[in-house]
Amino acid sequence: MPPICLAKIYDRRPASADFCIPTHRMTSRIHDIISSGESETLEFKERFNADVIETAVAFANTRGGQILIGVSNNGKPAGQHFGKEALRDYVNRIVTATEPVVIPAAESHSTAEGEIIALQISEVPLKPVATRGRCYRRAGSTTRVMSAAEIAAMHLRSTGQSMDAVIVARKAKDGLPAPLFENSQGGFRIIFKAGDADKTGALRFSTEEGGALSGALSGALKQQIIQLINDIPGIQRKTIVERTGVPERTVDRCIAECIAENKIERRGSKKTGGYWPLA
Repeated sequence: MPPICLAKIYDRRPASADFCIPTHRMTSRIHDIISSGESETLEFKERFNADVIETAVAFANTRGGQILIGVSNNGKPAGQHFGKEALRDYVNRIVTATEPVVIPAAESHSTAEGEIIALQISEVPLKPVATRGRCYRRAGSTTRVMSAAEIAAMHLRSTGQSMDAVIVARKAKDGLPAPLFENSQGGFRIIFKAGDADKTGALRFSTEEGGALSGALSGALKQQIIQLINDIPGIQRKTIVERTGVPERTVDRCIAECIAENKIERRGSKKTGGYWPLA
């Protein structure tokens, strides 16, 4: 069976060379890849499910990687036999479930122990990628959910900035001591020492600096709100405010943006209604 590079079908850049070589050569290498074991860039899955999409997102947010479907956790082929449309179906499901879109290169390989589908995921330049309102990253050979602080920091880094760099650079310019960054209740907080404010009592940023901070924080908060709604369908506004620890007006604005983006919806009356995820 000739190799199928589905990244080309979607008019994106071609798949990596390793996944566009003759099938007989790749099949002879598939056992070598499996024998190396799961790692930060390699994951085994017996079948396609939601975990595959989450792993694809984690690879896209980290250093890229390969997902081998049809291989059990112990590194043994699971004896799977996939249909003719499996490759296209699996890629379509990843494409439609990720934002920004992740398009893997895919190939099917027949072995004596069963069929194996290989998905190659490239690291994306603009991060973070999310699926169903959650962002994931690789930590060793495991996939884990990212916190709001990690989401904001990753977004700033992917655009050539960092949360502390935006603030520290401004403060250094004004000859002020650097602030302290701390994790706090699933998020983060920035502590300014006494005397950091200007004569009006406010720490001021340029329009560009303020926009970078505002955009990153707003995006992180929206991801946190969507994650809460996914975890607790029907959650009420009051609970969202309590869980996020941010002002009500800020929560209301982010909720309105999520509704406008068709990521969540409100159901029920004004007093007893709540928010639900949109599939």
